[in-house]
Amino acid sequence: KDSRDFFCCVANCKSIVAGTSSGKLVYYDNSQTIDKPKAHSSAIVSISSGKDVVATGSTDGFVKVWNASMKCMLSINLQALRISGQISSIHLSENQEKILLGSRNNELWELSCSDGSILSENGGPITCFHSSYSSGLSMSPNGCNFATTGDDGFLRLWNVFDHSEMKSFEMGMPSRSCAFSPDGNMIAIGFGKPVKENAKVMNGKWSIVNVDTLTIIAERRDTRTCIVEMKWHSRGERIAVGSNDNICVYQIFTKTKPATNVEISLLTIIEQLCSPAIHFDFSRDGKYLQVNSQSHELLFFEAGPGIRIKEASRMKDIIWDTNTSTCTWSVQGVWGDDAEVTTLDCSIGNKIVVAGTCDGQLRVYQHPCISHSSQFSVHKPSNGAILKARFVPGASHIVTLQHNAVIIWRNEERNEDESNVITLYQSSFPDSDNAVEDGDENDVISTLMHHGQHRSTLTDDVDVPKTFLLETMKMIAAFGTLGRCNSCHYDASGEIVYPISSTCVLYSSNLNQQSLFQKHNSQVSVIGISNSRRFVLSGEVGSPRILVWDSQTGVNIALLSNSNAVGVSQATFSPDDRSIACICADGYNRIFIWKTLNGFWNDAFLCSEALAGVERVYFACFADFTSQENSLITGGKNHVHFWEEKDGALVLSKGILPEKSANATFLCGVNVDGKLVTGTACGSLVLFEKHAAMKAIKAHNDSVLALKHCPEGLVSGGIDGYVTVWSMSFQKMSSFQVSSSLSRLSRAVCSLDIQIDTRGKSTKNILAGTGCGYICEISKVTGRIYPLIDNHDGKVNAVVFNPISNEVEYATVGDDMTIRVWNAKLNRTIRLSTPGMLPLTAVDWSSDGKELLIGCGEVDGMRSEGKLDYCFMILKSDDLSMVYTGKDSNHGISAVKYSPDNKSFACAYVNYKICIHDNSLDTKYKLISIANKHSAVITAIDFTVDSQWFQSMSFNNDKEEVICFATESGEPLTSSSKLKMLEWATNTCICVPSNNVGMKVEDPSRIVPWCSQLSKDQSLLVVCNDSGHIELYKCFDERIDKRMFRAHCGTISQCVLSNDGQTLITVGKMDLSLLVWDLRQTVPEFYMVAK
Repeated sequence: KDSRDFFCCVANCKSIVAGTSSGKLVYYDNSQTIDKPKAHSSAIVSISSGKDVVATGSTDGFVKVWNASMKCMLSINLQALRISGQISSIHLSENQEKILLGSRNNELWELSCSDGSILSENGGPITCFHSSYSSGLSMSPNGCNFATTGDDGFLRLWNVFDHSEMKSFEMGMPSRSCAFSPDGNMIAIGFGKPVKENAKVMNGKWSIVNVDTLTIIAERRDTRTCIVEMKWHSRGERIAVGSNDNICVYQIFTKTKPATNVEISLLTIIEQLCSPAIHFDFSRDGKYLQVNSQSHELLFFEAGPGIRIKEASRMKDIIWDTNTSTCTWSVQGVWGDDAEVTTLDCSIGNKIVVAGTCDGQLRVYQHPCISHSSQFSVHKPSNGAILKARFVPGASHIVTLQHNAVIIWRNEERNEDESNVITLYQSSFPDSDNAVEDGDENDVISTLMHHGQHRSTLTDDVDVPKTFLLETMKMIAAFGTLGRCNSCHYDASGEIVYPISSTCVLYSSNLNQQSLFQKHNSQVSVIGISNSRRFVLSGEVGSPRILVWDSQTGVNIALLSNSNAVGVSQATFSPDDRSIACICADGYNRIFIWKTLNGFWNDAFLCSEALAGVERVYFACFADFTSQENSLITGGKNHVHFWEEKDGALVLSKGILPEKSANATFLCGVNVDGKLVTGTACGSLVLFEKHAAMKAIKAHNDSVLALKHCPEGLVSGGIDGYVTVWSMSFQKMSSFQVSSSLSRLSRAVCSLDIQIDTRGKSTKNILAGTGCGYICEISKVTGRIYPLIDNHDGKVNAVVFNPISNEVEYATVGDDMTIRVWNAKLNRTIRLSTPGMLPLTAVDWSSDGKELLIGCGEVDGMRSEGKLDYCFMILKSDDLSMVYTGKDSNHGISAVKYSPDNKSFACAYVNYKICIHDNSLDTKYKLISIANKHSAVITAIDFTVDSQWFQSMSFNNDKEEVICFATESGEPLTSSSKLKMLEWATNTCICVPSNNVGMKVEDPSRIVPWCSQLSKDQSLLVVCNDSGHIELYKCFDERIDKRMFRAHCGTISQCVLSNDGQTLITVGKMDLSLLVWDLRQTVPEFYMVAK
């Protein structure tokens, strides 16, 4: 019956709290009603309740916190905190310590419930957007950033990958258009609104702003109407500015580098339009413009004189710099009978077309899209017209702009021939339309993925029959040694990039997941990342191939190859990301310089080459681009060389070394504020100025292997296992020990990278990688070390799956004397133990899953010293505690196996004999029998289902030798007819046919099979050979299908299938890697990244 106007209310247990338009706060419960007439001076628009308190927000600019008796505990004046805009929503955190505040300026703030202070690190909103209509959108050429402008008079720069606002610039006037220059150093901004509100709004004015300093470096005004579109030519020499009455074409002259002084001259004014121009594009050579107007005209003009070209046929062979015009021949199929197309963009290479409509639909097509019946996929993120849709350079993401929202989509291209369509799924947003419409399922060209999901793994297969019926085999994880210096880096999204064998891994520490780039044919020898952290280069051993690929999509962009090269030993990006220097691993250390003109590396070309000499080169880096343009520096044994590019040739200037360093070996180098700092094999840092060594300091107790420039100065890492931060004056600021548990060579820090805080003024984290594959993250502020990736220190000798675990667990043993139990779903070690002081060579899991049998032995035939010399050990699987140790020989163990009934186990020694033991602690695992008929080292053992017989395999001169023995006596089975009747519990011995599956490995002399595994249902056989390939054989009734995958570089020493046959693990003998494969077919998903 209350006649007051209530704006908001909230239920709190058995009570209700309501706010009125007059600012009163009313409290209702079963027994009483309490009015607070002076809660606020104006309307209460939002209320949030916790367990004991209530928070209110009002149009008077105050947020107040009330206790259970409706007494005010805290009053927050938003004006004092410089928070502008009226309150639209507030929310109390569950622990009642924080208040989330949303304003009508599209800002989100986090405030403290105790004192009302702002909780964000930078003292600003945790997220924000334009407070009024926004329609200006432009992509930075670096592929990492984009800019937006709006009627609120702000230019905002955003990061594509972490979705954060990087910078903002108050322009003082509304703007509805902006455009990055081709080099990304400048951005043009057009001002005005269709309806001029006051004299301060100068319609038709436009400015050029320096991106780094956000200062205006040039201005122009040649029209008096609102500017609606701007477009640079790719060379940066011309810009077209479109307003409501004409298009002005200007010539741009940049007088300084970096750009601080720009001269603008007007070339022509195009006025032959029936309505305002809304889309236009330059031709590739900059001579022509194609223009779309609001009346859907398609017109062509000469960009210089501004003369209209009436014969459209003259334009049919013209290549356009961009394709954003909605009414052109190649995209006419995007127009249907339903909604008007308001914006359009084509990816680089014109493979994909994205179009936005007036009713908020986002459509994706293949290019060219000529027919109105063209297949497409459509998604409607929210109501309202899509004003702009643009591909990020490289097509890794798509950014769409509506009048009050910017939405980022992630794009993942797929290479499957069987599906070529894009399908879009929407993340759940409370204010969005959930309608999803899909196009035809035969035309998927790309994948838009949620940022929390991972990229599709690109598998490489060999000679695959089209009728092959096996499930898709996909590598899902890779572990191993890094091996090379400077081989792990942060990418643009904070993931870690590093090489394992022929695979490049992108590891997300937040999700604990790996994405894999598998386009190399041999072992990756070098990996580098661009300064924008967008592009990755990776080179191969023994091959002249360098691949440049997108770190966000895993899509290969360019192949850099030269017939004169042999292999790649060093490679690096230039500071502007437009050059790559490559050092070849031949006798002359050839240098190749590759360049790109557009900055996306799809137009890469060889620019220059030279011979560095016969002395080994250990590092290569470019000089600081602002001080020594196109200067390359190489260093190695007894030399530091400075190279300058002149007329396509590299001119050598030798570095001047002091007498003490004349015979030094320079292992790494980096530029610090235009000066070269190198690390030497004796542990010193040497500073060079103008090609001469000026200063040397002792930095580490052993060789310096890695250097990285940071805001504080320099970070160094050495063989001693320490990471040290140095100031600009080379004073030690802090030092961290990576791991004291690793051996001397294994803890050597061979790779460094840094993460900079959001302000760009200090180092946040340091990424350190060691040669054994141990990667950790060091917090520079707290000094805490967070292990991210931990592998075996050296070779992995054996793998076995847990036979009964619901989780997919497997155990590994290696030369580092450790046993590790892994979770295949988490891709991490969950238990680790060092049971002795000997290398561990073999492992097996008991059939009840309670114990692990481990064999100790020799490393490459060399005996080790230790009290447990050459023995077997039994551990509890739950905590890896020791149960028993035994010894039957003075030689090492090569293989172990439990019987299916768990009553016995076999240990094969390198002296060719097999010992069978009773699996009972009561009998102290007594010896039952000995089999000694082999003439080579035994590599595999299988028991029959009834545990009465076992077979073992050895290699002798690349020929397999398989013998069957009786478990009780150790006598060999000589009857071939009885052998055929035996049913085996496992089948790891090569070329032993199963009576259930009649399959046989093809021609063993072609490629030597090294290990095999048959699934439990005996429908899938995995055979691995010494060339690093995996062969899959699958039996369907009487037909056998085969598929081959490239997996490792060199011999695969072991392969193991999980109990369900869905996970495969392979171990490389030469590349020291362990790879995890998923044998199930996966379905791609498509999600919105951010809104």
